[in-house]
Amino acid sequence: MECRAMKPFVRPIALLCSLLPLLLAGCIDDPRPSGGDLGQGDRLPAFSVRLSDGTLATNESLHGAPALIVFFHTGCADCRQELPVIDSFYRTAGTGDPILGKLPSVQVVCISREEEEDEVAAYWQEQGLSMPYSAQADRKVYSLFASSRIPRLYMTDRYGVITALWDDRQMPSLQDLLAAIP
Repeated sequence: MECRAMKPFVRPIALLCSLLPLLLAGCIDDPRPSGGDLGQGDRLPAFSVRLSDGTLATNESLHGAPALIVFFHTGCADCRQELPVIDSFYRTAGTGDPILGKLPSVQVVCISREEEEDEVAAYWQEQGLSMPYSAQADRKVYSLFASSRIPRLYMTDRYGVITALWDDRQMPSLQDLLAAIP
């Protein structure tokens, strides 16, 4: 009699037990913005992009100085809000003219995700942005760094190690970016 009365509860309990590890895995605090994405302490992957100013930016060319790598799309509301902040950072620390000579020069590399050159160029001109960019019509370069979320920013040290990162869940202010320079 007891077994028959318990039978309706066995399946839901078995199902719950089999799903429990999956539910708990989602609660683990991963320091990376998304599970499989690059995170703090990771090295830059091998990549190469041509910037709008004609320079070639690669993981190797960024060695020797801190760098800020930014992934964006001009149609993204969060990107539109953050790009002027990044441009201010570029004019402050990315041009080789750091404030009061106390900040190291930071290389700034902005890479679009799935956006054509003419779209990015038009937005840059419309907004008066000065930092160089690389328009990428696909996700080839982006997928080396992340699987989702833009804007996405990676601060690296002079050895190409990621020291800080941000995505659309917590965007940095100019002061945050300046404070994060390694």
